[in-house]
Amino acid sequence: MHADYLEKTGSKISYNSFHKTFKSMNISMALLGHEECEICSTMAMHKKDCHCEDVCDISEFLGHKTRYRAARKEYQQDSQVNTEEKRLIVSADLQKVIMLPRMEQFKTAVFTRRLTVFNETFAEVGKGKRNHAVVWHEATSGRRDEDIASAFYEYLLGARSSPRGIEPKKKENIVNNLLPLMPPNRRFFWNDLPLNAHAKDLTVFDE
Repeated sequence: MHADYLEKTGSKISYNSFHKTFKSMNISMALLGHEECEICSTMAMHKKDCHCEDVCDISEFLGHKTRYRAARKEYQQDSQVNTEEKRLIVSADLQKVIMLPRMEQFKTAVFTRRLTVFNETFAEVGKGKRNHAVVWHEATSGRRDEDIASAFYEYLLGARSSPRGIEPKKKENIVNNLLPLMPPNRRFFWNDLPLNAHAKDLTVFDE
């Protein structure tokens, strides 16, 4: 990130100053190693000891590279279309599985049983667009094909031009009881959450 910034701006700033600026803005510079592609990682490790494009069979990697470049090109084209025309184009992604509670600094939480939580995120392609997250945990459903399909169904039911909103009483409980426990930079979402007296309670299941 630092090298890319220097190359694009021509600025002369040390890595320490660059890092301190990001840290003051509460932005992490951690590498997302857990999101690496298995095929790309395998090829990277293989190339350390072997210059093999003309000898070894790397057809799987070459096919993979062709596909992800084509997918990226399509994504960029969709972004332009979505900006210029009144069309809704959405990118769907199943996020990393979360184990709750996430309080590693407390021993009581470290040794407690965890609840597996899933998050299917639907991001509207293009700048300034909205993101939607369909979240569920293992006590309500799993990660089978039908579970993922139900997340798409839930998103399509809720896709609308205006926010869904939350019941005033429920927001009041969150603001009064949970916000004092949150860091200040995490409170904006809940404070700005729109109200809707007729919002459906998503914790109630239809039989």
